[in-house]
Amino acid sequence: MSREENKALTRRLFDEDLNEGDLLSRSRAADEFVAIDFVDHTNPPGLQHGLESHKQIVTMLHAAFADLHWQYEDPNIMRFADGKLVEHWGNNDDLGLLQQLGVVPAQEEMR
Repeated sequence: MSREENKALTRRLFDEDLNEGDLLSRSRAADEFVAIDFVDHTNPPGLQHGLESHKQIVTMLHAAFADLHWQYEDPNIMRFADGKLVEHWGNNDDLGLLQQLGVVPAQEEMR
């Protein structure tokens, strides 16, 4: 696949899978864009391997955050093969998320 084809696939992955609110539509999109043996190196242990783990974590996050919307702006590396996403590496700001939720105090509050 060309670089432009990979970009188009990435946009469709975000629009039709990650940001789709309807579970059935999201599942169909994941089947189309994500390889069965997909590995996501940013997911928590137990949810890093396979298409079904991808579907599980996306569904869990949508259930936890009703207005969830991913944007492709943080450093991410995606590897595609045969028109499907096979590996992902990214940088999540888990501490920032926990601070926004009030689970962990912000640094200013700790002084």
